Amino acid sequence: MDINMSGGKVTINGKTFECNGSLNIDGNGNVVINGNKVDTIENKIINVVVLGSVGSLQNTSGNVIIEGNVSEGIKTVSGDVRVNGKITGNVQTVSGDVKSESISGNVKTVSGNIN
Repeated sequence: MDINMSGGKVTINGKTFECNGSLNIDGNGNVVINGNKVDTIENKIINVVVLGSVGSLQNTSGNVIIEGNVSEGIKTVSGDVRVNGKITGNVQTVSGDVKSESISGNVKTVSGNIN
C-alpha cells in the first residue's frame, strides 16, 4: 500500500500514524513513513482511514475511507472506496464500490457501484 499526502492521520487496521509525505506498507507488512520503519501490520487485508487530503493512494485488499480530498487518484484491487470530499484524479478498483461527494476524473470498477 502507498499513500502520498501533505499532513494528516492514517489509521491502518486500527493503528493510527501521523503522516506528512509518504506512507508505505511493504510485502513484509512493514509500515514505512518517509523512509523510516515505524511499525508492522500483520494482516494482508489493509483497511485504511485517512484524516486529511491525499495526493494518491494505492491498496491491494481492504476498504479505503478518506476524510478529505484526493488530488491525483486512488487505485485498489479489492475493497470499497469512500471519499468524504472531492476527487480530482482517477479512481480504479477491480472489486468494490466507489462513493464521493464529487469526482472530476475517470472512475473504473469491474464489480461495484459508483455513487
